[in-house]
Amino acid sequence: MTIPLLETRQALKEMDDISEPSNVTLEKMTGLEALFRKWREQTATAEHHFHDDGIIDGSLWEKAPMKVCFLMKEPNNPNRDESHRKFDFREEWRKRFKGVFAKRLGLWAGGIFTDFPPPDTLDRRHRHRALRAIALVNVKKTGGSGRSNVHSLQPFAERDKALILEQLAIIDPKVIILGLSDPPVLRQLLFPEVQWHPTGYGVLVGTWCGARLIDFYHPSSHNVPSASYSLLQNVMRSETYKSLAP
Repeated sequence: MTIPLLETRQALKEMDDISEPSNVTLEKMTGLEALFRKWREQTATAEHHFHDDGIIDGSLWEKAPMKVCFLMKEPNNPNRDESHRKFDFREEWRKRFKGVFAKRLGLWAGGIFTDFPPPDTLDRRHRHRALRAIALVNVKKTGGSGRSNVHSLQPFAERDKALILEQLAIIDPKVIILGLSDPPVLRQLLFPEVQWHPTGYGVLVGTWCGARLIDFYHPSSHNVPSASYSLLQNVMRSETYKSLAP
């Protein structure tokens, strides 16, 4: 499996043609809703504190040249009282394109979908469209500060590991990009059986259930956007990554 060598404008134009998602994608989205109900029940999480995620836009997910899922830590929403209720990432990102987190994911996804052209050629509209064509999975579904360390999230990953992996299995992506931060506690907890391989760029890769894994940086990391974009490009073009056989 290789990254599709699509001309940028053609690839993005194809994603512009909106149609209804197929029965396969609708089944995935229905399965995610059932999973979230089970998740809330098993963890005794109030519905107004549970941040739904998953496939952002079923129609664009189908048209994406690569099925990409970003596995992140938690929603950045520390105020969970009545005036700051949870939000649904799917609804939020279909309507809006704002914040460092969303914009960085949109840039990365846009690069993946179009074989990494110069980032300045991907304008705001194209980046937003790319964001809507991905899937997002947060380890912790309730709001956090956005600065939580991995050790504070470890109890949630341990408790909800089976649910997290079930969500990934329903989505069935071909690429999973981890933004779980160092030390690799969460990565090792969720994927203990994965053999990780160095790419030569300070980033490890592996395979899990038919998907390629990239242990990358968190999108909100303090670095120049084009730097993380170029790093992801180098990782996905590396011989180690291309030689992985999911």
